[in-house]
Amino acid sequence: MIRKPLISGLVISSLLTAASAGQATFQQLILSARNDPVITSQDKETSAIKKTFSGIPGIDDIELRVRNTAFDPNSFRYSLRIQPRGILESRAAGRYNSSIITNKKMKRGLLQNIAIYNRYHLFIDLLEQKALLELYHELLTLYDDRIKVMEESSYSEDFELEELVQAEDDRSDEKVFSLEIEKNISVFEQRARAYLGDNSFSGFDTSGLVSIETIIARIESVKFMLDTNNVYLDFYRTEIDLANTRFDLEKAESRRYINLLNFSYDNGEMYDELLRKYDKKDYNLQKSYSIEIGVRIPNLTRASHELNSRRADLLKEAENYEQTKEELSEKVRKDLADLHQLIAQYRYLKDRESQVDIEASLKKFVQIDGIDPLVALEIKEDILKNRIRRTSIKYGIMRNYLYVIDNAGLLSQMPVRNYLSENQEILQW
Repeated sequence: MIRKPLISGLVISSLLTAASAGQATFQQLILSARNDPVITSQDKETSAIKKTFSGIPGIDDIELRVRNTAFDPNSFRYSLRIQPRGILESRAAGRYNSSIITNKKMKRGLLQNIAIYNRYHLFIDLLEQKALLELYHELLTLYDDRIKVMEESSYSEDFELEELVQAEDDRSDEKVFSLEIEKNISVFEQRARAYLGDNSFSGFDTSGLVSIETIIARIESVKFMLDTNNVYLDFYRTEIDLANTRFDLEKAESRRYINLLNFSYDNGEMYDELLRKYDKKDYNLQKSYSIEIGVRIPNLTRASHELNSRRADLLKEAENYEQTKEELSEKVRKDLADLHQLIAQYRYLKDRESQVDIEASLKKFVQIDGIDPLVALEIKEDILKNRIRRTSIKYGIMRNYLYVIDNAGLLSQMPVRNYLSENQEILQW
């Protein structure tokens, strides 16, 4: 007697588990951005740069040379060739290396934001396509019913062949469109499997998904504007800093007036002088040592050209920053304008459906004796097409909402939030 409820509970539990197999939450999709291959590759690149030896302070290059004459073991010459850095060049090189690392960190943040953005977009696109496919299946069933009714009345006096042909053409058009939707769903699901690393993925669990009314309320209650500290502009600022430190390094390199220091010891010369010493002749052991200094002659090298080139790079990066800033501001304004237009359309269709209550009218209409079934099907077609328009507008609002929070810098803010949930909860990143 005790086992029956237990067995029943296990059966229900197994059924629920089977029903949720292949289902993934939106939070899981967003968290998968942490392991995006592009971000992993960027981390490896940054790690490699951090491990790079920054060189000997004050020295750009150092070289040890050994020369032998006539394969004589007593005739070796050893040289230490040093290329010194210019005035303040070591400090400028240090700042440049730090700028490279900072730039790579910001690039990682940018790539992470892009990975999160792509997952938001995929989630919205997949939900939209699945919702549309369901409605188009209903529409195709309706067209099948219409064609069947027309074919059954083909012997009546009111039969119009052109109307049947038109109905078949309409069904073919919608069938082609539904096949396109099915293809899109397949592509999106394949991409979701790659993001999640789960080949069993079959769809998203939409429990807790924000309602379209909540999104509209957020849009109308929050004054969205461009955040100049967003990840895009942060990255371009590091690009400017990188170009600036590279310019400073080039300027310091142009002040490298002593281009070469060479210290030599000639073992053969020392041997000859020692022989002279043993033979009681005049000798000078210092002759085996030599020093060489190379002095750079200003204005006769390409240093000024390189300096001007780096200055141009700096100005170009500053221009890119201002251009990107203006483009993002314009995108925020445009996306908000598109959002308000979509909201107006959504409310119009919703109010129209509420005021007319087409479905209730249709139910009463089909109960009237002698009603032409084609007229009832036409009313139902209007209902379905209205739902299709509302569905497209609904997800258009969600998509433009994504554009706004991204360009406004909210999507890249830490900690990471789920902006497609009712409470916008923080994710454990």
